[in-house]
Amino acid sequence: SQLLYPTPLIAALSMTRRSRITRVFLAIIFSFPSSSRLLACRSSASTVATQPIPRVWGLFAEELGKELGFYQDPGSDYGRLRSELFRAVRLVVDTGIHDMGWSREQVVEYMRNSHSVDEPRIQAETDPYIAGPGQACSYKLGQLKIRELRERAKQQLGPKFDFKTFPYEILPGGALPLDVLDARIDRWIKGSKLPR
Repeated sequence: SQLLYPTPLIAALSMTRRSRITRVFLAIIFSFPSSSRLLACRSSASTVATQPIPRVWGLFAEELGKELGFYQDPGSDYGRLRSELFRAVRLVVDTGIHDMGWSREQVVEYMRNSHSVDEPRIQAETDPYIAGPGQACSYKLGQLKIRELRERAKQQLGPKFDFKTFPYEILPGGALPLDVLDARIDRWIKGSKLPR
């Protein structure tokens, strides 16, 4: 897969604290066509319905790496699995803070006990989750919606489904409410069924 704009990948990979496992994982995410373009579509939206598509696309791209066989050995797949574990921890923490009234100390302790990330990352992640309710949940809902839309398109279009064009139906809208994104993909599916 061709890297469109290498700068985000180079920056991510050049961070001195990155392990080989993390570098493989990041390379896969940033190597998908449109991943860099997605970074240009950033939005400050923080509600569940309009979570920034770039962050959500990153979650979706992780799955694609597995599906397409890019993780060549258990070691390279470990980065993806570790990231998935930390996202599960974030979901618990998000709910703990905003529904169950957890203190900052309870959040930090839960993250420590998960063994999913190191102490500097725990400290860096805690306050943004306290300040922004629903972040973890909205990212996951967005990932699941993109997965659902892709499966719908594959099912309805059959051999006409072109994965290479699918991201370009998701990306240009930037941060869209999920129902608007759903309608956008439905229009694309209908248009793709028309004879050319």
